[in-house]
Amino acid sequence: MPRAVREAIGRGEPSPLAVAWRATCASYRGTGLQDGSTATAVLASDDGRCQLLNCGDSRALLARRRNEMVEVAHATSDHS
Repeated sequence: MPRAVREAIGRGEPSPLAVAWRATCASYRGTGLQDGSTATAVLASDDGRCQLLNCGDSRALLARRRNEMVEVAHATSDHS
């Protein structure tokens, strides 16, 4: 997956994490093997952008601190 992310970034893909995930899934399907999967990934860019991805029984949360409180700024939805 890290290599697929680097390749997607190199091609200038607008969503390199999603492109890399699809490429990884396609590669796995090509083996003919079947298995379960769960993954959570975050790609943080130097310009402050952050992409979250989840698959299976996992979630990703982006939290921020405001004064003494911590709040969820964004959460991925369940994948089924």
